[in-house]
Amino acid sequence: MKHEFENKRNKELHGIIKNSFAKRGWTNTNLILYSRLGKVGNQVMDNTIRVFSGRAFRPEDIEMIKWARKTYPNLPRHEFAATVCELLGWTTPAGNAKMIQCAAFLEKLEAEGIIQLPPINKMK
Repeated sequence: MKHEFENKRNKELHGIIKNSFAKRGWTNTNLILYSRLGKVGNQVMDNTIRVFSGRAFRPEDIEMIKWARKTYPNLPRHEFAATVCELLGWTTPAGNAKMIQCAAFLEKLEAEGIIQLPPINKMK
């Protein structure tokens, strides 16, 4: 049953992404190239839907993350991740924030140069 749900969800996400590309006049070849490379040719496409840990992120979501980082520059990483989860409604079915997935996504955005996270607090 869970496997069927995951397949259905993946098909829905693929449909959302494919429709987004179709609105831009992109072909299936563009979609395949983007899914493999994250870019077409030398141009990185930053105005597309991203999928991470089963969640689709629209460009507006990325802008919200950038806004939160500028608005709350002194938050430690774990508090910033909690804030992002709250702003985006990124929770488990039980309503708990998806902190681990969010922290990993934020680190990915940092690695791509989209945001800069605060330094990791090292415990003494």
